[in-house]
Amino acid sequence: MAHHPKLAALNGWLNDPEAPEWIRPRPGKRSQRADVLLAVVLAVLSFLLTGLMQSFGGPLGESTYSPVDYGAAVLMPLGLLFRRRFPLVTLMVATVLFLGLSTLSPAVATSWIFQACYFSAIYTAVAWAPHRRRTWIVVGLVVVGFLALIAVPWMLQSTYETGLRIKLDDTQGPLDPVIAYAMFSALVNVAYLCGAALFGRSSWKGALRRSRLAEQTRTIESQTRMLTRQAIVEDRLRLARDLHDSVGHHFTGVGLQAGGVRRIVERSVVVDRVILNEEQTSLVKESLQAIESSTKKGIGELQTVLRVLRAEDEDNEGGPEAFRDLPAMLEHFEELGLTTRLWISGDNGLVFDELAEHPSAEVRRGLYLMIQEALNNVLKHSVSREAKLAVKSRRTTQELEVQILDAGPARAATSERLVSSSGAGIRGIEERVTRWGGHIQYGPSSETAGWTISWTIPWPVSWSSGEDSE
Repeated sequence: MAHHPKLAALNGWLNDPEAPEWIRPRPGKRSQRADVLLAVVLAVLSFLLTGLMQSFGGPLGESTYSPVDYGAAVLMPLGLLFRRRFPLVTLMVATVLFLGLSTLSPAVATSWIFQACYFSAIYTAVAWAPHRRRTWIVVGLVVVGFLALIAVPWMLQSTYETGLRIKLDDTQGPLDPVIAYAMFSALVNVAYLCGAALFGRSSWKGALRRSRLAEQTRTIESQTRMLTRQAIVEDRLRLARDLHDSVGHHFTGVGLQAGGVRRIVERSVVVDRVILNEEQTSLVKESLQAIESSTKKGIGELQTVLRVLRAEDEDNEGGPEAFRDLPAMLEHFEELGLTTRLWISGDNGLVFDELAEHPSAEVRRGLYLMIQEALNNVLKHSVSREAKLAVKSRRTTQELEVQILDAGPARAATSERLVSSSGAGIRGIEERVTRWGGHIQYGPSSETAGWTISWTIPWPVSWSSGEDSE
């Protein structure tokens, strides 16, 4: 059943519509000890205050105080011994004490400690009671019952009104003195009761806000730790890809060239001496030059990665940029024995320089390393000495497609030139493509006996993180 709008609004004001089941944490032992100490201190002060009132007659002009008066002065504060531990029970006990002791000792009931104790009982019930609906029902019944008991003498005892008229006979004002006194009493008591409830509601709302802030703080801290761990993992993966794709490529070439030199030397051994003919000498010289070149380039790539590690703001400056350095890369592969045919095509006459001007340095470098790794796989795992690199830009669909194809077939598992592979290169390419919102395909070619890998990414790539942007 749907709630009436006004009732729903009232319920939202009394409680909290966003956290209807929230329960204020119970007070700790320190708070409970503080409540006991406060009740005892107030009881002592109330006892002393009663003695002072007796000495000057008090607000009602009575100089004779009985043990009942002193007992009332002590009992009311002691009703607050466990006010925050049992708030609703404390309120009901305090209500009984307040009404009963006010009848037995009207003079003591006028003291500020006596009144403050009952105010505190109402405040504590609203501020600390765990079940909100039950709390407001109890508080509402207390207020209504309290006002009803005050009104009983007016309705049932005519002598009460007669005595009041005699006492107020000499007063002058715009209203009947009895009616004015009744209205004044009602307003004071309503302000007293409702004020205590409002202060309690404010305390409960404040505790709820602090709880939410603490929860938000914990959530932010947890998310910060999670994002920090995620950033560290992503950074490690990126560095692993860079090391694998760039440094690994150069040292793969070193391994291949060194293997070629070893085989030439092994075939040229004549009685403990190595005798090389002119062709073999030329091959060894070229291989050693290629080893030297690959080693220098590999060290340069390693230094680039180390600079990124040491830099406070990573910008990848100084690294290779996709497409612009493709010719130099292809020349290096040709030195290693792999000739690559480069095809660049695009809608509306796309030119080479446009492909090199992507706004993100991370994308430019990533594309360079991806192409390098794909060609490196051809060099390691295929007997083909030629590969095809096709780069296609489609402006109508805002996509860039890169395809590397070799004629194959794959090298035998026992081939001396086959370098062991963990599959990290393909996985690194796939991670980059996925990160940029593209898709990748790889596997045996349907056109040749070789292998093909192709990926398509949005172009220009929407790089949301802003990392390495220029």
